[in-house]
Amino acid sequence: MSERIVNKILIFAGTTEGRCLAEKLLDLGTCCHVCVATAYGQVVMDTHPNLIVHTGRLDEEGMIELMQSEDFLCVIDATHPFAVKVSESVRLSADKA
Repeated sequence: MSERIVNKILIFAGTTEGRCLAEKLLDLGTCCHVCVATAYGQVVMDTHPNLIVHTGRLDEEGMIELMQSEDFLCVIDATHPFAVKVSESVRLSADKA
């Protein structure tokens, strides 16, 4: 039996849309590593064998380290639209990683 290749997506989530995106990707068989800033963000994520949830804010250095730690297919910024600083850090970190 051949092993199915599963892609892993890194999602910075801070919205309902980020959570829903992760759930949809998990339903499609994609592994997701989701970063949430708060314990509440982790609580609302359903557990799943293909899901890793990182709880806590990451600075740019932490984001780069995480992005380089695994072979992510892509990085998605699904943070709150007003979280301009976080979005900028995600972009800069992705460029550097």
